[in-house]
Amino acid sequence: RPATLANEVAIAAAPARPPAPAVLSSGAGRTPAFEFNLGFSAPTSRFAQFPGAAMSLAVNAGWKPTQGIALVGDAHAALFRSAVMVGPRMYVRTAPLNSGRRVSTFFAQMLAGDMRPGVSGVVRSNGGSALQPGVGFDYGKGAVAGRLQVDYTIVRDGFVHDDRVTSGPVENLTGMRVLVGATWRTRGW
Repeated sequence: RPATLANEVAIAAAPARPPAPAVLSSGAGRTPAFEFNLGFSAPTSRFAQFPGAAMSLAVNAGWKPTQGIALVGDAHAALFRSAVMVGPRMYVRTAPLNSGRRVSTFFAQMLAGDMRPGVSGVVRSNGGSALQPGVGFDYGKGAVAGRLQVDYTIVRDGFVHDDRVTSGPVENLTGMRVLVGATWRTRGW
C-alpha cells in the first residue's frame, strides 16, 4: 500500500501537459500572393444578345490571415462595354485559407480605367473614362472558390448611338454589372 500511495502522490504532483497543437495544412493561414478570376457577366446593353466575359488578377498583401488589401487588374469584354481597369481592393475572410474548411471572402474594390469604343452595324459606342466601385463574395475551400460580384461602372460621357436615330444617344454606358465566376489562388507561379 505505501508504494501505491507514493505513485498516486507523484502523479498528482506532476505538471499538466499542454494540449497538443491542432494539425493544419502546411499553408494554413497564409495569404495567397495571387488570385486569378474568370467569369461571365449578364448582358448590360439592350442590344447585347450574349453575356460578357471578364478576368482579373489580384496581387494580395495580407496584414492578418483573414484581412488584407490587393492591387487588382480587371479586363472585361461585353457588347459596347469593353474595358481594362486597375485599383485597390480590401478583403475580409471568415477563416484563414487552407485551414481545412470552407471560407467566405468578402471584398470591396474601386477600379479606374478606360472604356473602349465599340461598333456593331449601325450601333456604336464612344467609350470614355470609367470608375467602377464594386463588392463581391468568394466561397470555397483551399485554392479554389466560386465568386459573385456586383459592380457599378460610371463612364464619363459614355453613350451608345444608333445611326438610325437622329435625336441623339440611345443608351448610357453607365450601369451595373453582375459577374459570376471562379477564383484560383496561389502563393506564386
